[in-house]
Amino acid sequence: MKESSVDDKDFRIIEQLLSDGRASLRKIAEKVDVSPSTASNRFKKLLDNGVIKGFVPVLDYEKMGYTFSTITHIKSEPGEVTPIAEKLKDEAFIEQCYSITGDADIIVLAHFKDRESMNSSLQKIQSMEGIEETKTNVILESYRQEMDL
Repeated sequence: MKESSVDDKDFRIIEQLLSDGRASLRKIAEKVDVSPSTASNRFKKLLDNGVIKGFVPVLDYEKMGYTFSTITHIKSEPGEVTPIAEKLKDEAFIEQCYSITGDADIIVLAHFKDRESMNSSLQKIQSMEGIEETKTNVILESYRQEMDL
């Protein structure tokens, strides 16, 4: 879907979903000041066009027992970004994996229950074929995880 095909009403519907992903379309319609059928049609269009990709809960990993979260910067050998990223995206401990510009080629956000699982998982990444260098930062505090439009 082209960016220009998402208008102000669509953005307002998306904002409502971001603030309460469990809100009914009727409630969203009231807040956006459109009819329930309009909200439903626009919502369906946003889903069909891939603007809304799905719905997932926002988790507090620490409360779930994941006491270590890391951001790992990965520098790959030439031509190895895609094969490495394809392998990494299937690792259960990885929440997010991106190909990026800058000093690193890939960045990974991961969560671990303890220091031992963190160490073994990071060693697994470091030993992957095609990886030249990794730099890992342990996240000390999270101040924001959601985005406002």
